[in-house]
Amino acid sequence: MLVRNNRYVTEETESRKGPAIDRTVGNLVNSSVAVALLQGGLSPDAAAAVAGAIGPMAEELSYSLRRRTVLRSARLQRFFEYSVRDQSTTIEQMLQEVTRDDLKAELLFRAIEAAKDSISEIKLQVLARAFATGAFAADEAVVDQSILIVEAISQLEAHHLRVLNILCGESTTHFDSSGAPVEEPVASELRNCWSDEQIAQADPGVAAVVNALTARLNNLGMLHDDSRSRLGIDVALWRLTVFGQACANELHRLGTQSGG
Repeated sequence: MLVRNNRYVTEETESRKGPAIDRTVGNLVNSSVAVALLQGGLSPDAAAAVAGAIGPMAEELSYSLRRRTVLRSARLQRFFEYSVRDQSTTIEQMLQEVTRDDLKAELLFRAIEAAKDSISEIKLQVLARAFATGAFAADEAVVDQSILIVEAISQLEAHHLRVLNILCGESTTHFDSSGAPVEEPVASELRNCWSDEQIAQADPGVAAVVNALTARLNNLGMLHDDSRSRLGIDVALWRLTVFGQACANELHRLGTQSGG
């Protein structure tokens, strides 16, 4: 079953009615194309051949669109389940409470928009945690921050989150004011910084795209590079900004609560 509430479509029901819908769409397109081609002067045999080729394509497109809708519904259900996982409330009660508050309703809308298109389960869970932080908060400033975090996370994928996770840890290499690795950093700005090379070594799975990942995180205000702006070093040495740490906190909170 896609969801636990009987107001929604189940996989069994979907499997029964779906193919019939797809065939109907295919047949309608087949007939419409055939008529249009005949009116355009094509012979009946040629019109039938062209329409016969297009009909199955329309049927397949119908299936793809229908399947996408089903997957989005399933993602949203999981998103809401993650949101209330550690709360003494139900999804229905949470939604009733959130929609009474304009600011929290805006947070809900933005979180849903991000969650329905999230193909990464980790991203979906982080979005749910960020939403829950604001949804159950009494302070409007916390809700505002959650909106910003949701907006930022919506622009990331699983690999970005892996880099965030690395940057939360303590760097094994420090740098002096020239960018050379040392046991203890000379400049306080370079304490616990990470280079792209270090990130790649810490997680080889992101090595091929690490420059693009850190660039995106930097553009979103999650990373800061003091080495170039303040010390003139020609090597980016990244560390989390306050906002980046807030985003990473949702990722870490997820890991803690899931037992990871």
